[in-house]
Amino acid sequence: MQVNNLYDVVDVYKVIDNRDIFLSMKVGNGQLRYHYIRLDLNQIGDGYYRHDFDDLSIGLGSEIKSKTLYITSNISNNMSLASAIITYTLTGGVSEPKIIRHEKAFNGQEAIAIKAKIKFI
Repeated sequence: MQVNNLYDVVDVYKVIDNRDIFLSMKVGNGQLRYHYIRLDLNQIGDGYYRHDFDDLSIGLGSEIKSKTLYITSNISNNMSLASAIITYTLTGGVSEPKIIRHEKAFNGQEAIAIKAKIKFI
């Protein structure tokens, strides 16, 4: 996992051509949140998700290879905590499962955005 100035999380996930790839997401500590998810320029499903979820279908490995998954999670500090923890779990690829965990401090802010970019190879 890498971190850069535009994204909090930058990673790659190796797909298997004939298998579906799934994403699960969890935000710890009960904070209010909503996620916007897209594959390249196309939103996934409704695009917006207000809750944690399991096994959201991203697509068949052969169809998403060389594409990039972008996730923006807006998290409210409704629990007066120091930070938010988000866990992304990818399944269906070579690494089964691939778990990416990221923690970001609120630094006195009422809400933060955590941005992830995951390239499928």
